[in-house]
Amino acid sequence: MAALSGGREQGQVDFSTLGLRWGWDLRANGQQTAWLRLHGALGRRFASGDRQPQATLNWRGGEAFTISGLAVAKQTTVAALGVTARVSRNGLLYFGYEGTFAHQLRDQSLQVRGSLRF
Repeated sequence: MAALSGGREQGQVDFSTLGLRWGWDLRANGQQTAWLRLHGALGRRFASGDRQPQATLNWRGGEAFTISGLAVAKQTTVAALGVTARVSRNGLLYFGYEGTFAHQLRDQSLQVRGSLRF
């Protein structure tokens, strides 16, 4: 038997985002498919519901206590920018940036992906 136990906790956070997405294909004259695609997004994300996760636990034979997790920001700004290049007839290479920003919060990532259709 475990020394630490807790009841089943359940929470729900709902997200909605309002913003713009854009994409621009670059083609040479007479090309059917684009060899380079620039794309991005900018928006505002809103969170509602159980934004502050909590759990009530207790040590075997001890008093119950409550712990809290990191709160989900109520409003954040989200941004993305990417480039997808056609490297062969069936191959794509993607370079991208995504960021989420709020008061005392920054979450940023760079991504590189390759894909090959066969």
